[in-house]
Amino acid sequence: MSQTALREEIAHELSLRIRRLRPDAVFDGSHPHRLRDAADNLVPGVPYGLVREDLLECEGRPQDGTPIFDELCDIASDVALAVNTFGPFRAAPRNLQLPGLSGFTVLRLGKRLRTGLGGAPSRLGALAIGDEAILGVTCVLAGMLARKTATLAPSCSRAVAELASPEWSRLYDSLCDDPSRFRSLDAAALLRQYLAMVSALSDEPQPKTMLYVFWEPTDWPSVPAFAAHRSELLRFSLEVAGSDVSFVSMSCTELWDLMEEGPAWPGRLEWLDSLRARYVL
Repeated sequence: MSQTALREEIAHELSLRIRRLRPDAVFDGSHPHRLRDAADNLVPGVPYGLVREDLLECEGRPQDGTPIFDELCDIASDVALAVNTFGPFRAAPRNLQLPGLSGFTVLRLGKRLRTGLGGAPSRLGALAIGDEAILGVTCVLAGMLARKTATLAPSCSRAVAELASPEWSRLYDSLCDDPSRFRSLDAAALLRQYLAMVSALSDEPQPKTMLYVFWEPTDWPSVPAFAAHRSELLRFSLEVAGSDVSFVSMSCTELWDLMEEGPAWPGRLEWLDSLRARYVL
């Protein structure tokens, strides 16, 4: 099966889930996998009012030319995955507790940070800040199924020279030498997000972590595209290990299992059940 066909199959299955779980949801007549109302794309336990507040603030310049609320209406979008996974912590950031990462006092969804490159800021799925840690989150649903070639602005060379640790500098050099060395992992986007965290948050002395959360089907080892993504992700993680911003990756199911094992808070299990009913395929 081609990667394009696989993306379509995933979107189709997620649409079927929405139709079963949210029978009152209204689909956009012009697209089979797009909802008319972004609120219908949220799982129970995610506060649409606060989500809307954050996304309106980050609207600015659209990512890839697509307004963020249009993305949120897309059933298979990264924005919807990020909002559904981290939305409950928008009003209660202290409930977000992962190994070595806790005590958050502020969490924003779709946060835009300047990169030091000029031009459009980089957008995170979520940004959590506390007195002891800062966490920048990237969520990817099916983006690994589109072939990647690293495209870096000329200004990136200066920003890397001024801001980047040796690990990320070497990564940048390798992408310049071979822009196609990562084909499923968007290494250029991760580099820009790293530069955004060290540039925009330079006055924050807390240890910083980039968390890369990715969706995959339960039978991922038997699907070459997802196995290749795991392999590239491991290689990328080893290349940036030891830098000034820690890089951590985990699948959605791994993250949700950690959240289930962590401290309890009202509505947590019901929300996790809703996430799994929606996304586990």
